[in-house]
Amino acid sequence: MVLPYELPDDEYVEFWQQEEYVGFIAPAAPEPDNINGLYTEKGELVRSKSEKIIADKLFMMKIPYHYEKPLKLDSYGYVHPDFTVLNR
Repeated sequence: MVLPYELPDDEYVEFWQQEEYVGFIAPAAPEPDNINGLYTEKGELVRSKSEKIIADKLFMMKIPYHYEKPLKLDSYGYVHPDFTVLNR
């Protein structure tokens, strides 16, 4: 009998957080509600004040997340949810 190899939780979180992806890229001309640029405590540029608040709370509570990471849905294609949170 073969047992599957699973990474310990802390190693899995580190691996998940280091996955590279292309998320939100600031437009050449800022949107009206993003004139000054809204940066999170983690240093990410987000689109709205609400997203900044959510990102800052997740970061403060040490909850691993990705901002606008592409997600492929079967028979639909790619979507960009605002936040993808690790739930292991």
